[in-house]
Amino acid sequence: MKQYAKETKKLYEESDIDQITLYESKRIASTLCKIHLKNGVEKVYQILRHQGACAIIAFDENFVYLVSQYRHANQKIFLELPAGLIEENESIEKAAQRELQEEIGFKAQKLSLIKTIYTSPGILEEKIHLFLATDLIYQPIFADDTHEIDVVKIKLVDAISQKFISELEDAKTIIGLNILKNHVENTF
Repeated sequence: MKQYAKETKKLYEESDIDQITLYESKRIASTLCKIHLKNGVEKVYQILRHQGACAIIAFDENFVYLVSQYRHANQKIFLELPAGLIEENESIEKAAQRELQEEIGFKAQKLSLIKTIYTSPGILEEKIHLFLATDLIYQPIFADDTHEIDVVKIKLVDAISQKFISELEDAKTIIGLNILKNHVENTF
């Protein structure tokens, strides 16, 4: 992929950037960036900065574990992979394990980072680290905000079916279940 972006990268890589923070909270910051390109063009971008998150594809021989939760930003309930924010000074692996235990009550004895995705690279710098979690043991951690989450246990064969995946609306879950489908098809 990198060979396709060589010229664009040259244009931006040595550019001057002026930045102003417009808003900052614990979870996000909004920054206005003025970029002075080497070719004399100026571009202005507003970027939302985010600390990053992890999402976990938790499964065993027979089931995939998802969560059903209300998302106020969209005012609807989504079926999603267990996921959450990476806390300050927390490794992505520890965050994935913590979120898995808080949201579905399982700890993974095997946890593997399989992909890092950018959710909306045009305006948001958030990265989501996708993990495969297997060899699950029941070991819940209780968190204040998980009482509004329902754990949904779906047969593995159904969860990786194109019909099921095509009905989902959450991007990280669509990507994660397609990765799982690929994994299952190439493993068994």
